[in-house]
Amino acid sequence: MHRFVFAVVALLLACAGSLAFAQAAIPELRTRITDTTGTLDAAAIARIEAPLVALESTKGAQIAVLMVSTTQPETIEAYAVRAFEQFRLGRAGVDDGVLLVVAKDDRTTRIEVGYGLEGTIPDVTAHRVIQEYLLPRFREGDFAGGIAEASATLAKLVDGEALPEAAQATHRDEADDGSHLGIDGKTILGVFMAFMLSMMMRGMADALVSSLPQRGQAQWRRARWLRGAIVGAGMGGFFHAIGPGLGGPDWLIALAVIVGFLFGISKIEFASSGSAGGGSGSSYGGRSSSSSSSSYSGGGGRSGGGGASGSW
Repeated sequence: MHRFVFAVVALLLACAGSLAFAQAAIPELRTRITDTTGTLDAAAIARIEAPLVALESTKGAQIAVLMVSTTQPETIEAYAVRAFEQFRLGRAGVDDGVLLVVAKDDRTTRIEVGYGLEGTIPDVTAHRVIQEYLLPRFREGDFAGGIAEASATLAKLVDGEALPEAAQATHRDEADDGSHLGIDGKTILGVFMAFMLSMMMRGMADALVSSLPQRGQAQWRRARWLRGAIVGAGMGGFFHAIGPGLGGPDWLIALAVIVGFLFGISKIEFASSGSAGGGSGSSYGGRSSSSSSSSYSGGGGRSGGGGASGSW
């Protein structure tokens, strides 16, 4: 019975890990306008960027545009959330960032709104911007015109809002850090980390063993309990080291050891799976704004998933 349970758990975790790694790559944020498709020329980028630069200089809010070929195998909603989390648009504590994502080949688009602007740009307003400015132009092949009109409209909406100063929002940001995730949220984060890191650790071990002679590889595959002990001990030591920073319960260390042990004794082979990834890849050759500094970055803002999507 125990062997059956272990096998089922290991299979489920392996499947979940495979899905987690099957994500489209997100480029680095180096400019307000990131076009990995080469659709926007320099003049169009400058026209789109002008109101965004003015908005950030006067209000501090950040609006960025990300144009990619595809977000597959993810939905544009999931991709936009990950991109926003990576870019961290908007000021820390104010969360006044907006990200406009266009997946050209998928024929989908998304406006992702930061926490602090959900009242200024509610879902219904984001939907109207998409329907009235983006989709009609996109159907005509005028991507530059649609993005320019939509981003300028978003900038006007944000500019007309009385946003708090960053210093005034510090207390709210600190409170969110404790209440947004909470103990339960941190526990869930720890469990997820245990699953993912255990699989990665086992995969790295298999990759190292794959360089050994066939006899050594065969011995490694047979040494299930030794594999379990090595991966479990490694996970326990890792979570013991990061436990205070994670803020989760002490039993996360024991859970990490157990999960690592299960992955260690599983018969799943990782070494021959190749590199994970997917979607549009990690290499981009499109244009980016030459007027923006290469050190451009988000200010630490966050998004709660608010916004709207559309397709043409």
